[in-house]
Amino acid sequence: MAYAPPKTIAQIQTQIVSVLNDNLTDPYEQATGNTRSDFARGDDYKHTGVWPKIHVDISDSPPEKINSTTKSNFLEQETITVMIYYMNFKGHRYTPSGESVVVDEAQNIRFREYIKTTLKANVSDFGLYFHQMSFGSIDKPSFNAQTKIFTGVLPMACRIYRR
Repeated sequence: MAYAPPKTIAQIQTQIVSVLNDNLTDPYEQATGNTRSDFARGDDYKHTGVWPKIHVDISDSPPEKINSTTKSNFLEQETITVMIYYMNFKGHRYTPSGESVVVDEAQNIRFREYIKTTLKANVSDFGLYFHQMSFGSIDKPSFNAQTKIFTGVLPMACRIYRR
C-alpha cells in the first residue's frame, strides 16, 4: 500500500490560506463591490494595503513531537500550531449572511467564528495535509488606538505525520 508523502509546513500554510480565500466572504468586497484574491495571506502578509485582512502564521511554531518509535521505518506524529489573525479597521461594517451588521470588536469576534466554522466545514480539503484539527478560544481582540485596528487571533492545532 502506498502512502502520500508528508506535507511541509509551507504546503500546510498554503492550503489553509487557499481554503480561506476560496470559501470566505470578504468584508472588503461586500462593502465596496471591488474584488481581491488575497484576503487571506501566509508568509507574504504585509501590514499595509486594503483592510480587513487575515494572516495565517505558522512561522513561530516548530512542530511538537507527540509520539515516536525506535524503528526508523515508522511515522512520528507531531502537532503544528497555526495562529490565524484577523484584523479590521475601527468603524468598518460587515454583515454576516442572514445576520445584522457588526462593527469593530463584534466584527472581529464574529469573523473569527466564521473562519473557524469555515475551516471545520471544509475539513475534507485537508485530508492529505493534516488530521485532528482543533481550535483554541476566541478571545476579545486587542485595539491599537494609533492605527485604529482591531487584531484578534484564532489558535488552531493540527496533527501531522513525519518519517
